[in-house]
Amino acid sequence: MYKITEGGVRRLSDNVDIPNNSKNKDWRKFQKWLDEGNTPEPKETEEEKEINKGRRIKALEIAIVDMRVRGDGASAEGLTDLETESDAELVSLRAELAAEIAE
Repeated sequence: MYKITEGGVRRLSDNVDIPNNSKNKDWRKFQKWLDEGNTPEPKETEEEKEINKGRRIKALEIAIVDMRVRGDGASAEGLTDLETESDAELVSLRAELAAEIAE
């Protein structure tokens, strides 16, 4: 059994990552396994997606609070840029979650 990863698949029996490379014998075995009608697990299951979104949101919230509290060591410009990026990501993630909940 396999699970999709960023650059290929992970063989679940031994947790080995197999790159998408036709010269790799394990990749060719995976392709044969697919040809036999098998389906790999998705990159993230729905449950993993929810857990990971929640973790990213929490991490961003903590980072933003930390930046605001600790704002002494970094330049004001750098902090503002990071905060703007973090706030934008947080808004995006919250909107994505709200849309999924509404479905």
